Amino acid sequence: MMINTAVNTGIGSIQGAIKSTDGSAQEMARETVHPLAPASMAAPVAERRMQTTPSASRQDSWEEPALEQEAALYRAQGGARIVSAGNKVGRAIDTFA
Repeated sequence: MMINTAVNTGIGSIQGAIKSTDGSAQEMARETVHPLAPASMAAPVAERRMQTTPSASRQDSWEEPALEQEAALYRAQGGARIVSAGNKVGRAIDTFA
């Protein structure tokens, strides 16, 4: 049962990291893509000019989401190692049983 608990913990960590990455990516997208002028909102979508490069003041606003993404990467990697270790222990037990 301990192996199942470890594997479930690892999988939960990976799922949490995916959700965190998704949330911070959405936050970064909201901060970096915006219309150049309010009048451009009246134009059809294909004709709208979008600004994708952040200004200096906006660049600071996505430092936190970028750090969240890096932390999520480490959580996912840690979760994957837990799952891998649980699988190795399970195989070892199966071998000797």
